[in-house]
Amino acid sequence: MIKKQLSILFFLVVIQSFVGFAQDKNNEITMNPNVQGFIPAWLVTGPFEFPLVGFGDSKDTTAIGEPEISPVEGSYVVSNQPDKEKLQWFAESINGQGFINFNKTIQWDVNTKVPIKIWFTRAGYAFTTIVSETEKEVLLTLGSNSQVKVFLNREKVFSNDNLRNALVNQDTIRIRLKKGNNHLIVKVFNTHKNNGIAYFGVIKWEWGFFARLLEKNGSPVKDVKYLIKSEKNKTDYNAASTFFYKKMDNKLKQRIDVTINSKSVEPVSAVFIIRNNKKDYQFRIDTLLFGLTRHSFYIPEITESSLANTELIVNNDVIQKEIQLEQQKKYSIHLMLLNHTDVGYTHPQPVCEELHCNTLDDVLKMCKEHPDFHWTIETTWQLAAYEKLRTKEKFLELINLIKEGRIALSPIYTNPFTGWISEEEMLNSLDIAKNYREKYGISFTGAVYNDVPGQTWFLPQVLSKAGVKFLAEGINEFYSSYKLQQTLPKIFKWEGADGSQVVTYINEAYNEGRSYGLESNNLLTVEQRLWERIKKIEAKEYKPDIILINSSFSDNSAIASDQYFLATKWNELFEYPKFISSDVNTFTNALLNSKAYNELPVLKGDFTSNWDIMYQGEFERNKSERWSQHQLLSAEKLSTLSCILDSTKAPMNFEIGEAYKSLVQFSGHGSGLELGYGSPEDNKLTMDYRQSYVENARLGTEAVLLKAMYRLTKPEESFESEGIYVFNTLSWTRDDLIEVRYPFDSSPEYDIFDAVTNKQVPSFRKNHKQYFIARDVPSYGYKKYLMRAKTKSTELANDLKKNDNSIENQFYKITLDANRLSVSSVIDKKSGRELLDNKNKLEFAKPTVEKFQLNQPHSTLTGNKTTFELIDESPVRMILSLNFDNAVIEKVNFTLLEGIDKVFVDAEVNLEAMKTTKIVEEYGLPFSFNLQDAKVKSEILGGYIELDKDRLPGIEHDGVSLRHSASIFNDKENIIWSTADARVIKIRTDSTTKNPVVISNLMTNFPVDWNRHENQKGKLNFSYAFTSGKGTFDPAKTSMLGYELNTPLQFRRSWYRTNPSSEEYLTIDNKNIIMLNLKQTDNGILLRLINADSKNNQTANIRSKLFKNITAGTIDLLGNSIQPLKVNDDKFQVILKPAEFSDILIK
Repeated sequence: MIKKQLSILFFLVVIQSFVGFAQDKNNEITMNPNVQGFIPAWLVTGPFEFPLVGFGDSKDTTAIGEPEISPVEGSYVVSNQPDKEKLQWFAESINGQGFINFNKTIQWDVNTKVPIKIWFTRAGYAFTTIVSETEKEVLLTLGSNSQVKVFLNREKVFSNDNLRNALVNQDTIRIRLKKGNNHLIVKVFNTHKNNGIAYFGVIKWEWGFFARLLEKNGSPVKDVKYLIKSEKNKTDYNAASTFFYKKMDNKLKQRIDVTINSKSVEPVSAVFIIRNNKKDYQFRIDTLLFGLTRHSFYIPEITESSLANTELIVNNDVIQKEIQLEQQKKYSIHLMLLNHTDVGYTHPQPVCEELHCNTLDDVLKMCKEHPDFHWTIETTWQLAAYEKLRTKEKFLELINLIKEGRIALSPIYTNPFTGWISEEEMLNSLDIAKNYREKYGISFTGAVYNDVPGQTWFLPQVLSKAGVKFLAEGINEFYSSYKLQQTLPKIFKWEGADGSQVVTYINEAYNEGRSYGLESNNLLTVEQRLWERIKKIEAKEYKPDIILINSSFSDNSAIASDQYFLATKWNELFEYPKFISSDVNTFTNALLNSKAYNELPVLKGDFTSNWDIMYQGEFERNKSERWSQHQLLSAEKLSTLSCILDSTKAPMNFEIGEAYKSLVQFSGHGSGLELGYGSPEDNKLTMDYRQSYVENARLGTEAVLLKAMYRLTKPEESFESEGIYVFNTLSWTRDDLIEVRYPFDSSPEYDIFDAVTNKQVPSFRKNHKQYFIARDVPSYGYKKYLMRAKTKSTELANDLKKNDNSIENQFYKITLDANRLSVSSVIDKKSGRELLDNKNKLEFAKPTVEKFQLNQPHSTLTGNKTTFELIDESPVRMILSLNFDNAVIEKVNFTLLEGIDKVFVDAEVNLEAMKTTKIVEEYGLPFSFNLQDAKVKSEILGGYIELDKDRLPGIEHDGVSLRHSASIFNDKENIIWSTADARVIKIRTDSTTKNPVVISNLMTNFPVDWNRHENQKGKLNFSYAFTSGKGTFDPAKTSMLGYELNTPLQFRRSWYRTNPSSEEYLTIDNKNIIMLNLKQTDNGILLRLINADSKNNQTANIRSKLFKNITAGTIDLLGNSIQPLKVNDDKFQVILKPAEFSDILIK
């Protein structure tokens, strides 16, 4: 009771400052000092968005010309920051505690053009003029939440960058007032970090400041006045219906918000009257302060939008307005609580497993104690960890809650970076969910993909074929300036190239509950945050009346239980918006059954995360990962064939599955500890685990390849002839280089003979390696080569040539400019056309570096001594080698093979040449071709795209995460380009020639504080190939080059029988359709095909001697039959949609 009386007394003392206000004819409002010294009223404007730097830190800069401002109430100011807000100055009085509360004023005026940001910095400005009778030194005391900057007479007199709660007299600043007018500006920041934890307690969810003017002895200054200039001299108001509803007297009431700009110089009472449905509703305002204030009243719900008559009575003055009352949605807010999987980000990977299991232990308790509590398991990795680390009883308890619908399981394994992974990895990442479904009868209709700002175009097709209808995308867009949230709808049907659709919901991040105020323990904060966010969502033409909050407390963390409890408390006060403890499946089902589902817009295109492309690290590991991705396909095809040919052999599915699990562990979300989250030893351990993922995948792949090749070749072994068994795992006949390795340099020499033609094959021996080109190796089949002891040197005809500065084969001639020491010409001898664009600023395949922080785009590296060498390895190949002394990219080789219509390029990176840097250095190799009016199509996971045509709105970077190949083409000619190891490319347009340039990002040198833990020892080699031809873009030929470069022929040297000399196990008569994999399953053989054409349906006949007395049909990823196929002898026909993968079950 005493506290209440003191509070009232303090408020009365504070408002005494308003007695003595005066307003002259020039609209200058003057105020006497407050008896407590608080500055009574200010001109206020905001909020203005500011950029962030580093890891979400505020970048303090000038936004509205401060400190050179002298505003008038009603005038507008425009920010010079990226969001360019245009906002008005208005007057605001301090509240009863002496606080200027921005949350009550500027924060409620929502700028819907500014996207919702999970990380943000915004500022509010307050301005007043102090009129002093004399020049004098006084004390200005402040308290702010949070960071603050103060200017007096255009000079900065104070700043504080700490996160803190606002307290009276927090800071004391000595200032000197000049006689007359003194302009005082207070700039207060509010950031996402205001939602965090202070050193000595929780930071309150407030925004504003206290300001007092005191004599040096601490007493209030009395001989000053405060001046506000205004263009307005009459009280005015606005009123609007809101989406806040309460149950009052067992009736649903809707809130009306009234903003009043009072010009009364004294606090007064007022009455607001509104007429709705022929009935008057009257509300009294006991204290109406000077300036802008907000007031809320409840009337019966508005069932249809209509005009309403309103009145505001102040000082016997009656102001009348007709306002539009809008019918508002009754929102249900689905709070989807989960625990974000970021393995190795906060703790070493084994600890992360236990952290997630502990959280699931707590989830089981919450479900017991709170019958309405729901949970979403974000990844199947979490469920698999729980199965591994908890008892069977606890695991089954969790499974039962999943089956009951209390807990939902998102079916994706680890939230992998979809720009890193292969088709087979993405599909394999759903296998664990499929297994749980089959074993326990659980289901999933929705999926979650968190903390990655975008996915590849493959995802709609994959999820659709797994029965998933909905995708919650908790994108993290801080490093992209929230461009996707500005341009994409909040919810849309995302369509793949094949026409598959998945409803995609753009969440601002995976910890939205915090930004909705649910960690604040303050319902007023929740109210304000709901208002801001829902207004911004509505501005994007959002149709549903249900909203999804994607909320983890943090990464690898505990249950955000405070969010659940505050949401429950909110529901006790408000009827709508109503919080629902929900999960991804519950929200999905509610959405699918809503009217809005059929009204959702459809968007088609790729939005691969820029995190998958920009400033990538771990190049050595990524190179190893890519090798395993491609060779695992060969390994599984060979393993499956060995089982088909010999039914006594068991498939090596376990080893293959473990290799894929390791790959998805590596490409799964998480790339090492965040800076400062662990000791150097912890960092090393975390990266050792990441190294183990790629190493285990590599060794697992090697193991299956070796065993499968041994299985296949063992029946062919005989002492008839020493030879080489060469297997082609691709579904077309091909030629490629074979490198045979002998035990010693002195091992016996051999001539190589084609077992089919019995003709000698040109070969070249160097030390312990012998090279030859295997030609016409059958589609998914083998060919034998015989080895005979060399008795004499035999000259075999070939088309390889060299002179002092060039090499050539029958298809190309490569010439070196001996003065510039760079390749100046590549002639296509088929057409006589020059392939290189020598007018381009970037020399062809000459190493470059880009320093984006200095705004320095890729430029040719200079200063290193350059030498060249022509290496004659005829009759197999010719090599032109450029060497750059002490350079990061120290060698570039150009190779021509006998009779092969390709140019091969290899670049060697010396990791030890990278020096410590303070800025990011991206090393590249540019490929600039002489094609006028050229376009570029790049193969990503999901099909071929052109950057300006096939990506979702909001994606502006010029990078691509390449699967295999790219085509540079016009209407008449094309160049097909591929890389085996360097996944990231940038596609730039040369400013001079306007031709596209493909720049391969081989290596990036990071500053230490980026915490990338890069290995800078040893050397790495990166391989490329290109070929030219007539005609425009051809998806089949483009894909074939890429698959061939990335899929070497498999071979084994032993003693073999000469017949059969070759065998073809499967053919496809349309090269657009590629055999991606052949898998042995419990239900039969699964043939996985993919259509390389992203624009057109393609039809093909599949023929195989393996298909005798079979049935075949297409199935989805859950094993459900889609369509039976008619089999004629050893052949059946398939039709694939654009970029479609198709699974065919053969029994």
